[in-house]
Amino acid sequence: MLKLSQMWGFNSVHEFAIGKLEPILAENFMDTVVLAQEYGITKWLLPGLLGLARRAEPIGTEDVRKLGLDTALKLADVRESMQKTSTVTVTQYTGYSYNQSTSSPVISETADGPRGATTCDFTNRIRRVFGLAV
Repeated sequence: MLKLSQMWGFNSVHEFAIGKLEPILAENFMDTVVLAQEYGITKWLLPGLLGLARRAEPIGTEDVRKLGLDTALKLADVRESMQKTSTVTVTQYTGYSYNQSTSSPVISETADGPRGATTCDFTNRIRRVFGLAV
């Protein structure tokens, strides 16, 4: 329905199809992003990419096949923009008793939380990497 309504310029049918698909795609972020790119549904792109950035599984070959290399690499950039730090005991390596720890991850561009956490917000980073409007 999306394809035909877009091909024939049936805007009301296109919007109807989008409305019907939204609840179906609510948790299927891969299909959301693929359809958003294919049919120019910009309002789906950010939520879909955010869902993919938050998932625990790394970007794999199947993701590259579905998303395309450019999108998969940009998504990997977003996901890898967050570096988690942990307690480091220097005595393990040097014999000195210096202990340095941090209580929170080092975050790049307001990504907040560990990968796979539903509260992690990569929104600003996604907008910058994918060139999406605010």
